[in-house]
Amino acid sequence: TIKNAGAASCRTRRVELGSTHQGSIAQLSAGPQAVIAAWFDSESTVSARLLSLDLEPLTPAVQIGRFRGPSDIRVVGLESGGLVLTRSKEGDGDHWYASFLDGRGALSGPPVVTAIDPAQIVRAAFLSDSDTVHVVQHPLYLPGMVPATTKPIVSHLLSRKQPNVCPVQIPLRGYVDSRHDLAPIESAGGPGFLLRFVEGPDTPLPPFGKAKSMLVRHAQ
Repeated sequence: TIKNAGAASCRTRRVELGSTHQGSIAQLSAGPQAVIAAWFDSESTVSARLLSLDLEPLTPAVQIGRFRGPSDIRVVGLESGGLVLTRSKEGDGDHWYASFLDGRGALSGPPVVTAIDPAQIVRAAFLSDSDTVHVVQHPLYLPGMVPATTKPIVSHLLSRKQPNVCPVQIPLRGYVDSRHDLAPIESAGGPGFLLRFVEGPDTPLPPFGKAKSMLVRHAQ
């Protein structure tokens, strides 16, 4: 920035996370007290560790199980520790697995298969409290390219005690296109989200006047 964000001078630092598989890019997410980092350390294992908010290593790297060809990682920093989502094609199919780290950087338990749909990108992930992550998935359709059967929006709650709980489908009388997104909402009754979507049949370029807003709350 013009004033160096308040610093007298700017500098770079380098922090070594651990051994990594060629081509792997670490995923980072900041919580209130620490940053969680996760990356592929080989073709079949994922590692994670906690860093301070100044990016000083707080805990040693831990391996999150062994997977048969993991293909993707998502991380969410929590008030204490964090969540690592690992996508992997196992013998019984393609799944997202949830692994929680506690504030000491240790695994809270083995990876747990979730109901998160691997065919849809994880569109939003946000905290509903210190131990629960609210994940929302919705298909992304380009204008003029909506399939005959549209997929529903799915709302998930993932927590340390119940890593795979409450997947709720929200059908729409329309579809979400590439110009619309969702925003998280926090409330005492449970997490929710605000969604804008286009109602009615698909057209090559539906006007914004057809868009409607919907507020969805996922009760605990």
